[in-house]
Amino acid sequence: MVSVQYLSLEKIASVCDGLSSWVEGIVGQHSLVMAVSSTGRVTFTKAASRVLAFAEQGHPVEKVIMKSASLHTEATGDGCEVFLLLLREILRGVGALVRTSSEAEVRGTVLREISFLQSSLPVIFANIRNTFACSSCASFHSLSKESEGLVSTFFSTKFSDIVSKRLTQLICDLLSGSISDSVRVIDSLTYLILNFDVLCSKAISPLRESAVLKGFVLHYNPSSSVRFLEGGCFVVLHGIPQKSNNIVLSMDVETGPYPAALSSKCFEDKFKYLKSQEVSLILTTDAFSDALESLCIRCGIVVISRIAKEVMDNILDVCNITPFDHLQDSLVAKNLARFETLESKVIGQVSFVCLKTTNTKEFILPHHIILCAPVEEIWEDYHSECINCLKTVRQWLDYPAKHLKLRNKQSNISSHSISPSGAYSGSQLLVSKHTADCKNKGSERETEFQSKLQVLKCALSDAGVFEHCTTSVKDASTCVLGVAYPAGVFEIAFKAALADYCDGKCSSISTLRDVLDSALLTVLCKIWGTPLSNFKEVNNYVEFFKKIKHKTIVPIEPASSKELLVGRILLLVQQLIRMDAILSARIWNRHYLVKSSQSFYTNESSPLLYFVFQKDLSHEMA
Repeated sequence: MVSVQYLSLEKIASVCDGLSSWVEGIVGQHSLVMAVSSTGRVTFTKAASRVLAFAEQGHPVEKVIMKSASLHTEATGDGCEVFLLLLREILRGVGALVRTSSEAEVRGTVLREISFLQSSLPVIFANIRNTFACSSCASFHSLSKESEGLVSTFFSTKFSDIVSKRLTQLICDLLSGSISDSVRVIDSLTYLILNFDVLCSKAISPLRESAVLKGFVLHYNPSSSVRFLEGGCFVVLHGIPQKSNNIVLSMDVETGPYPAALSSKCFEDKFKYLKSQEVSLILTTDAFSDALESLCIRCGIVVISRIAKEVMDNILDVCNITPFDHLQDSLVAKNLARFETLESKVIGQVSFVCLKTTNTKEFILPHHIILCAPVEEIWEDYHSECINCLKTVRQWLDYPAKHLKLRNKQSNISSHSISPSGAYSGSQLLVSKHTADCKNKGSERETEFQSKLQVLKCALSDAGVFEHCTTSVKDASTCVLGVAYPAGVFEIAFKAALADYCDGKCSSISTLRDVLDSALLTVLCKIWGTPLSNFKEVNNYVEFFKKIKHKTIVPIEPASSKELLVGRILLLVQQLIRMDAILSARIWNRHYLVKSSQSFYTNESSPLLYFVFQKDLSHEMA
């Protein structure tokens, strides 16, 4: 366990930066993997072994951050990718402030501005919801593509691309077969909720006969004569000499004073030496020539080449071995890892080999699963993931009454409404002209829209799946039903709303606003994989949305969870900075820690903060 004696703001930013490094791969094109932890629980994530590695080797601050991210995912059903990316960029901005000001001054300024912004978030997000609800009411239901996009969004964060596409297609086929008009998104999604258990059972059907693959699943050429083994050692080979037709292979001149060419006899002797060391398997990311692979097989060694770098990194990390750079290098213990079995698997029309290694680390069993059989524990976890998805559906269909009441108490939003003139009564915010225009255009559909709302609420209440929403909806423009952002537009929407709100109040949160502006734009660039220089900032996010609409048909994001996202991140930053203040002052008294924890631990992650510090610092306080 890491001992913490002092944490600067720059150190906290650095720790978060290291924790978030794996997110870069998550938002990329790499496929999902699932890992089974030592407790037997299935974790749906990308680069799973790397993420779980933080649980053993991580800094206490990392544990606090991951706990908060986990709580956010549990509450909203959203993934934690944007949470960690945005948190990292905010902490980077806070850490950079220390270079121009004293740490105590930065800490006080950021804490003061976060407190001010937290009290203003309900009003800011109410304006975002009301603004976007009008255009959403007028156009959302006419986009048949968005129904499929919503379902795709659910599964894309849970499964690999192949499995996600198949499940999405299955669900959409079921919906289209049950609903005559596929454009009726509200009815379709209501159907999805009311028939939740049935649909989940049908969704798992394509996977029912598949096996739970324990081990690393590797591609291989079905035409090659690969023998499958039980037991033995394997090595990872990085340096493979270039081939020639007569198996005379030239070597890299940097490897040492070796001959310019080596005969097949030299390699045969080397393979026999490896065999004497109980090596039965060679893994490599490079390509083996047919002649060299044939030579290995004659010597009793199986070769699997062209392994994806992502998979190879997981193997090296989980098995705790180092690569064997060249065949001419000496073989040492750190190059060797043992395996239990190497066997063939056929999934659909694709052939694989499955390498099951021995358990070399206590915190994780190296089990990477690409498909799930109907094992009871896995089924329960799959079921819970679907429930998380439906939490997101709920946010689309009907904003939770409980959440609204909480926000109303905090900011008196219950007295706010959209007036015919477009003014946002009860605050200084104004709805844009575009919003008012959208409202007028959508007025012809309000009767039908309100009718659907009432039918939907009754259906949800009768189904017993969710508590009945008692909040009366007086106007379609104030309802968040169907409010959504194409992926990435939320960042621009929040930037614009924050700027509008700060007019005349910039001095109150000027430092934090600059940090948030930079962080939101950086996250947006990361999500779209676009250089920062390609973006031209605009004041009206609706105009920006028009410019990039053709890029962001799917996936789409619910608007209602974004307020929770920003609120949790700001609270976490606040706690980390206050934690830093306690540690910086070197106040190790247990009584003081208990007393302080009561004053600034204000949400679900607080017990974890106190637990981590009490456990890690107990020997320091003794």
